[in-house]
Amino acid sequence: MAEKKTDLPSPSKAVNKLEPREKIAAYGGAFLSAAVFVVLTVPYLGKHPAKGQLPAIDYLLIGLGISALLAVATLLSRRALVGFTALFIGFALTGISFLLSLPFLALAGWLILRAFRLGKEAQTARQTALEERKGMSEKVRDRSRSSERRGRSSPGSTPAPSKRYTPPKPISRSKKIRQMSQDAKNNRDNKGHAPGE
Repeated sequence: MAEKKTDLPSPSKAVNKLEPREKIAAYGGAFLSAAVFVVLTVPYLGKHPAKGQLPAIDYLLIGLGISALLAVATLLSRRALVGFTALFIGFALTGISFLLSLPFLALAGWLILRAFRLGKEAQTARQTALEERKGMSEKVRDRSRSSERRGRSSPGSTPAPSKRYTPPKPISRSKKIRQMSQDAKNNRDNKGHAPGE
């Protein structure tokens, strides 16, 4: 069965799409995170890591990968993915410097709060539209009921005859013959009896 297309506001569409300002901030965040990871890891590229630590190249690749994920999520305009990626970058940089992680945590917080707010607004708009439609359909139903009541003079009266004439069905030949023979038999039976008897 085909699904009906509605013009009601969809909460998921409102939550998923990034606005132009948010896109600019997210692209700036992707560029900033890539720059931070490069600046923090390049001085340690030639050195051997301490026992139990990853080499600096691994940190660089992870940082650039997360920055690329933030850029791709922004390109796809997916608010939740951008928000959680920025949150992840913010937590990753918190161990190094809280000041470096602050812009990413702020971006993530803004996007997640905005998603909740837009979702709530879209849900209330959808609910209002559904109630308006329901109210309109009830008004139409009430109007049709009242017009039906106005057309009748009393509750038990019959409807007005139709202006369209429908002729009676023609009788089949075999029924005609049976009816004629029945009529003839009835006439014979009635002739034998006197009217006063």
